[in-house]
Amino acid sequence: MGGFKCLERLKENEEVLNSFLEVGHMFNIFTPLQIEKCRIFMNNSDYENAMDYINGKVTIKHFEILKIVAACNLINDGDYYTAVTNIDKMWEQLLIQEPKNPELYFNCAQLFSRICEKRLSIIKKCEVMIDKALEFSPKNSKYLVEKAYYRLYHGEIEKSAYILRQTAEVDANNKDTSIATIYCKILQKKYKEALDDIHFLKDIFIHPKILYFEAFVRQKLGEREESVSLTVLEALNSHIKLAKQSYLSKFDILIATEFDFLFDMTKRIIAINFLK
Repeated sequence: MGGFKCLERLKENEEVLNSFLEVGHMFNIFTPLQIEKCRIFMNNSDYENAMDYINGKVTIKHFEILKIVAACNLINDGDYYTAVTNIDKMWEQLLIQEPKNPELYFNCAQLFSRICEKRLSIIKKCEVMIDKALEFSPKNSKYLVEKAYYRLYHGEIEKSAYILRQTAEVDANNKDTSIATIYCKILQKKYKEALDDIHFLKDIFIHPKILYFEAFVRQKLGEREESVSLTVLEALNSHIKLAKQSYLSKFDILIATEFDFLFDMTKRIIAINFLK
């Protein structure tokens, strides 16, 4: 198993699969081996074979297997109803198998919230996971920012802003808190205030969301569309580069890619350049 994991980290997915074929017949019902094989299918974006393998070979419903099934429901099938059912099953097993692992709860919430197109039926499940993580670590700024975004998806801007103020008090150095706070101000149509915050943050660090928010606010304040389009394109390229750097597994890149954010940038570039 250690060798398989090393090859997976090196992204040698084909070699890992060949190794699985050599030993798979000897350990056909060994759960860790089944999980790793499913992960390799996922890393290859081979969702159909992942599901075929799970349906035909896997006998033990480990939470990792159920996480893969739910992810395939969302990514490959667009089946939100079935995904909710499998997320519930995964969560039940996760609490049994990992009863004190808030970071794992956070990672699962991140994954499903990034690939569900902000469907509230999924977001509600993710919020349950974050709330459980916060029970173990109530001042964890990562968890609090994630919670704030979920409140935004429910349209509760003031509630989200309140959570972010709390987050800033416990961890003033969390960049994601500052980025989410700007997003709140944009939704509140406080464009000039948001732009001041953006200029302040750009002197400290550059992030794709900051660039995108800057372009959005500048357009709202009447700046030329050509200049705005270039900034959005810069944000898009920066985001893709950052997502690629985050790649360890398929789940990592799905979280880092943030498809909703990616689509928002792409739609704005199209709207500015082709839908005038």
